[in-house]
Amino acid sequence: MCAHCNGEGAIHKFHTFGYETIPCPNEVCQQRNLREYEASRKRVAAKLREAEKRFGVKVSEM
Repeated sequence: MCAHCNGEGAIHKFHTFGYETIPCPNEVCQQRNLREYEASRKRVAAKLREAEKRFGVKVSEM
């Protein structure tokens, strides 16, 4: 676990206008974030393909 971001992959700072998310500068955390993003992107793409088949609507036409 990264001591800088506490294993979250980002640091969250609160300002009066809201939260700011700053990516962790640690190389290991950045690589993990990229792997998680890629896995998430694949899951979303699979759900979109399934919805296209089920409802007959093309996402690219929306």
